[in-house]
Amino acid sequence: MKKLILIFALVCLAIGSVWAQDFTESTDTTVFVAVEQMPEFPGGQAALFKFLSENVKYPPIVDVQGRVICQFIVDKDGSIVDIEVIRSSGYELLDNEAVRAIQAMPKWKPGKQKGQAVRVKYTVPINFKLASNPVIVQPQFVGGAEAQQAYILKNMKYPKNAKKALQEGTTICQFTVQEDGSITDPQVFVSSGVESLDAEALRLIQKMPKWTPGTSDGKPQAMQSATIIRFSLPAEYINKASGVSVTATAEVDDRTVEGSIPVPACREKIEGEIAFKLLIGKDGKVLSTRPAESSTTAKTINNPALIELARKAALQTQFNAADNESVGILRFLFK
Repeated sequence: MKKLILIFALVCLAIGSVWAQDFTESTDTTVFVAVEQMPEFPGGQAALFKFLSENVKYPPIVDVQGRVICQFIVDKDGSIVDIEVIRSSGYELLDNEAVRAIQAMPKWKPGKQKGQAVRVKYTVPINFKLASNPVIVQPQFVGGAEAQQAYILKNMKYPKNAKKALQEGTTICQFTVQEDGSITDPQVFVSSGVESLDAEALRLIQKMPKWTPGTSDGKPQAMQSATIIRFSLPAEYINKASGVSVTATAEVDDRTVEGSIPVPACREKIEGEIAFKLLIGKDGKVLSTRPAESSTTAKTINNPALIELARKAALQTQFNAADNESVGILRFLFK
């Protein structure tokens, strides 16, 4: 019976912006790509490696190897949903087996944003390689995922041309971690669609300090790994570049906004108002929104994409705590 080496390089990290990531409050359909507390397999990364090693079965085919990149959503209750293959191995049997193994996973510890469980997108590449089934320990950035994220955030230089053109995107890079932990042969595995963003992602990989090398049966061994690098610009910068001023005001009795009201990113010159009626919980979080009448001094904006961005910004607004739920109005004035 054939055996295999399964090399798993977790690239779930929503890494890669020197700019603050725009977060939205959770709804039934909102899916986050990065949150304050990322979802976690029960027992952590080592337990995930062990689970996949024990549950992925090599299909009954001969001399076929490949890499499958699967993406799925860790729901608010920790269940795994919406599994899809975003990069095929080239062999349907390998792709299907990777999906089957992920479907068999137990519930995860869900991701959280502002202390609230949210839906988070997660990506896992799985390599199928015929071998004698040694014990594999994956390479990792020294200090783990948080240290890797800190390195990316500190060292990224957003390309000037991309910044000026308001270009954003996500690059997946793959590379080899050598026996001494050095990084070699970095390549763009999935392009952001913007050449300068891909080039910056490669530069960040090339400049990485040495990793803790992977091991096979306790001996250091060169192994492939991968990292997702996300490039995003803050709404305030996009609004300034597009020449749009956005003023946000909240009208709620006996409640104040904690901090500032997030604003949507408007990429086109537009004037008018988007207003929402809010239901605010006792803890100050916005529980729901629905369209409200605009003020008499501004026309109502009917741009669906901008309305959705404004709705997400409204859901992100935090008010002070109170004894009862409250109802109020939040307005975004574009001019």
